Amino acid sequence: MSVDTKKKLNIGCGNYTMEDAVNLDMIASDKVDVVHDIEKMPYPFEDGRFEAIYAYHILEHTINFQAVMRELQRILAAGGKLIVRVPHFSSNMAFVERHTRFFRYRSFEPICIDRRDAEQEDLYRFEIVRRKITFMKKPVIPFFYNSIAEWIFNKWKFPLVYEKTFLRNLFPAEEIYFELQKPR
Repeated sequence: MSVDTKKKLNIGCGNYTMEDAVNLDMIASDKVDVVHDIEKMPYPFEDGRFEAIYAYHILEHTINFQAVMRELQRILAAGGKLIVRVPHFSSNMAFVERHTRFFRYRSFEPICIDRRDAEQEDLYRFEIVRRKITFMKKPVIPFFYNSIAEWIFNKWKFPLVYEKTFLRNLFPAEEIYFELQKPR
């Protein structure tokens, strides 16, 4: 399948490429299909080009987050999904060098459609389809409780309780998974 016909985009792919996606990174390699810095606008794609965009551990590196989100929405088709994985603010991974921002369970709410003001037009708005705080799972005995903690902390409003209390120190999360959808 040629790059022109692929309907998925994997931004900031590095060495983690996807067979069925256009793989974009700012560093050229034989696995990268398009070399482009996501901080440079516009991206080399037409409006509504992709049905899905994968942003795995890249948005925490952006300096101009608002502009990047606008550009991702521009190239995403109506009804398309933006799949995001970022370190949770309680994770040790959140504090590595070159991370410019921290993410929490409600980080994308300000740019998501609120049913009360849905008539308000904005150049970039998304709907939250799914979000989940994830915890480290290694085949090591001390981490067995993380599967249970993940199940508990993702129920109803418990993610908000988790983030606001000492629980985040007892059970530091690894990352947050977001599935956002561009309105039709």
